[in-house]
Amino acid sequence: HIRAVIALSDIIRPEASVIINYLQKKCKISCYMITGDDKVTAHAVANSIGLSVDHVFASAKPSDKQEVVKQLQQYGSLVNISENIESNDDMEHIPDTTITGIKSVCFVGDGTNDSPALAQANVGIAMAGGTDIAVETGDMVLCKSDLFGLLIAIDLSKVTLRRILLNYVWAFIYNLMLIPFAAGVFYPSFQIALDPMLAGAAMALSSVSIVVSSLSLGLYKSPKVVDNIINIHQQNNKNKIENNDHKLDDTDDENENNPQHTCDCNPSTALLDDDMDTDIPISYFSIMV
Repeated sequence: HIRAVIALSDIIRPEASVIINYLQKKCKISCYMITGDDKVTAHAVANSIGLSVDHVFASAKPSDKQEVVKQLQQYGSLVNISENIESNDDMEHIPDTTITGIKSVCFVGDGTNDSPALAQANVGIAMAGGTDIAVETGDMVLCKSDLFGLLIAIDLSKVTLRRILLNYVWAFIYNLMLIPFAAGVFYPSFQIALDPMLAGAAMALSSVSIVVSSLSLGLYKSPKVVDNIINIHQQNNKNKIENNDHKLDDTDDENENNPQHTCDCNPSTALLDDDMDTDIPISYFSIMV
């Protein structure tokens, strides 16, 4: 007879499936998962968050994660090593048919074993509450513990790049128009010249306008589509919690009416990281007699 069953499972971030779906369908970004877990576990997680198992790399050591990022940067796709990674030798023989061009790779991680990959990636993003070495290695740190900051970071990077291009265009046109006046190009023909004091002021105004344009990024607000995704996700989580509370109440009522069928199923909680503020359930213990 079974006397006890102990089940252990990691908690999948509830917003993971939403983020993966948005990145793949809206942003047209290929998403991969590199994990030290075995293939069965990794594929189960991938299926639950809507990620293709062809983009899953399981049983990866820290050096393997770095090598995967390196190969993605070089080839763009790694169909030959989508199965379990046994050693770096498996990643050395990539046929030329997989080459799709040099790719920019962004790696998101929070553990010590993610540090080599964070350093290798074009952009390394560390999660808040992660290990110190991951935070130090990452190019960017998400201040909140959820993945929605990733969507905001991508949008903010696009806004920043557009602003840089706008500043370049503005500075080019501004100087193209005023430098001839300041140099006296039109004076011989049209007797038009710019006073040296005004020329100096105009040069300073060019720099000031660029600085003000750059500082206006401080007024950045996340796009409405991201806010809508966050609000919908939070509302869904709230509804799930309410439904679970109702189910627990119904279960308690049934147990009171039928005490002989009572089964203790109490979640065990533990603080996974000293920097985290809340307790996260990491296991469930079911005792059956």
